[in-house]
Amino acid sequence: MHTGGYQGLGRLRQARGSGSRGEGEVFGPLAFGVVAGLMTTRFDRLERRLFADRTEVAFAARKARGVTLGGARRVAGAVAWRIVGMRDRGLGCAVIAQQLGSAGELSPAGRTVWQRPSVRGDCESFELGQVVG
Repeated sequence: MHTGGYQGLGRLRQARGSGSRGEGEVFGPLAFGVVAGLMTTRFDRLERRLFADRTEVAFAARKARGVTLGGARRVAGAVAWRIVGMRDRGLGCAVIAQQLGSAGELSPAGRTVWQRPSVRGDCESFELGQVVG
């Protein structure tokens, strides 16, 4: 007995009745769509599970080799104080990002292009007293 999940076939049987083809027989394009939908759903679940397993194994292998995964990127001390000064003058994160990029300052990712969310995250960490250097 099916105890959970999709109940479409039972409802389809009830709607169609036994008909002239025999008790409980499901036929027609609607039945095909229901079955195809069930198969697609199960395949998607399997695919997600396999992807998660491969990712977990890959991360474990990199960790075993001593590779640092992720980690905090920090702003250089002089740039951090410059950002704090700009925020104290009332400038927004988008304006600060644009000005730092124009000045050629390197972002924590090592690029000359600064992003507003990166500046916002830096400002939040500065407010918590995590200024470097």
